[in-house]
Amino acid sequence: MKLLFDKIKNPVIETERLIINDVTPDDKAEYYALYTDDKLNKYWGYDYHEDLPENKKPSPDYFYDFMTSLKNKKEEYSLAIRLKNENSIKNNSDYPHNKMIGEGVFHNFNKNGEVEIGIRLFKNYQGFGFATETVKAMVEYIKKFKPSVIKAKCFLQNTASKNTLLRSGFNNTGSDDTYLYFEIML
Repeated sequence: MKLLFDKIKNPVIETERLIINDVTPDDKAEYYALYTDDKLNKYWGYDYHEDLPENKKPSPDYFYDFMTSLKNKKEEYSLAIRLKNENSIKNNSDYPHNKMIGEGVFHNFNKNGEVEIGIRLFKNYQGFGFATETVKAMVEYIKKFKPSVIKAKCFLQNTASKNTLLRSGFNNTGSDDTYLYFEIML
């Protein structure tokens, strides 16, 4: 059975206000800033220090290459979340369009047709509904490849992510000491 990962080919997912597509070399600076924002990553569930080789300084090239290696190993498919145009945020021209404002990820693929999604947005872009818009768009995109289950999780204390997942059609399927788990059964 062909993994869902193999069906994802240079996606361009468009919503009313966003474009979600491949992370490119032009995104290295934003991708680096996203990965090294410790406050933001507190709720992402990943600490880059754990994978950083000893005596290696984090750099934009390091994180871009790391993301590319995960993609090449078919472990994770990262996407850039971008504002579609300058009107994506009303009354504010301080937010340039087509710049990476966050990341959407398809990961934890398995032979049973399951996939997990996750997203993170820079702090300046939170509170505008972009998280829900992104999750809904990613779910619709991956549905066309007929997964059996779409999964997501968030930390217990991450109320914003919990609400985003519920608004996006996920059902809470349980929890443990760390996470709330969500699924969309197809």
